[in-house]
Amino acid sequence: MNEFAPQDMAGRFAQLERRVTELYDRMQIEQLVTRYAHAVREQNAELVLSLFVDEQAAVDFDRSAVADGGLRMGAAELRRVYAQGFEQLHPWPHLCNHLIEFQDATHATGIVCLELRTGRRGYQVAWIGTYRDVYEKVGSAWKFRSRAATVKHTPMLEE
Repeated sequence: MNEFAPQDMAGRFAQLERRVTELYDRMQIEQLVTRYAHAVREQNAELVLSLFVDEQAAVDFDRSAVADGGLRMGAAELRRVYAQGFEQLHPWPHLCNHLIEFQDATHATGIVCLELRTGRRGYQVAWIGTYRDVYEKVGSAWKFRSRAATVKHTPMLEE
C-alpha cells in the first residue's frame, strides 16, 4: 500500500497550488495581450488604457511605425498617441509566440511577436516586430506596466 504521511500530502498540495496559480496567472497575461490586440483592432483607446496599471504606465512605439512614437507616459499622453495611431494606420494586429517570465508572484516580463496589418493598404502586412512587456498584478488582475514595440517595415504591394 502506497500511503503518504500527512506532511508529504501537505507539501504536495502546496506544490500543486503553486503550479495551478502560475498556470492561471500565465493564462491571465495571455488574455491581457489578446484583449489588447482586439482593443487596438476596434480602435478603442479607453479599453486599451484600462489594460495599463496606472498613470505611470508607459508605451514606447518605434517611430518608423508611429510618427509621434517614442516613450509616452500617463493616460492623457497614451490616449493621444493611440488615437493618432488608429487614425494613421487603421490597425489590425496579430500577436503570437508569447514568452512569459515571472519575476515573482506579482511581476512578470514578456516578449510577443507582432504582425501589423494596416487598413490603409488593404490590410497588407505593414510591419513585423516584437513587444517587450512588463506586467504587474494589481489585485487579482494582470496589467501592463509598460510596452515597448520594435518593428521593421515590410515592403507592400501596390494597390
